[in-house]
Amino acid sequence: MEAGSISGWVWVTGAVLIAIFAAGFLYALWAAADWIAIDSFTFTARQLSDLTDTNPAHIQGDDDFLRIRELRTNNEPLGKKNDNAYQATFSERRHYRSEVENSHYGFVYRFKRI
Repeated sequence: MEAGSISGWVWVTGAVLIAIFAAGFLYALWAAADWIAIDSFTFTARQLSDLTDTNPAHIQGDDDFLRIRELRTNNEPLGKKNDNAYQATFSERRHYRSEVENSHYGFVYRFKRI
């Protein structure tokens, strides 16, 4: 196949795709990584059992603050909701604040015994 036999649209499409890929690659290099990736849950089997049973006394402690470089997190237990006589759903809200980015956002996590 000769270069002259390839349609002009193929060349244009190829050039557009390469430009999009290059722009995305440059943006990925420029954009700062999001520190929320460091946030993790570490619970033992016993802690998860206590969080998801129907006993209201088994609940996590008060608000918890953690600072990861410029990102500050706040964990807020929302309590338990009994699903039936044997299982409950525990909910926790996590707030993330960054003074550097002047931003804040949050997630609600739910732990349910199945």
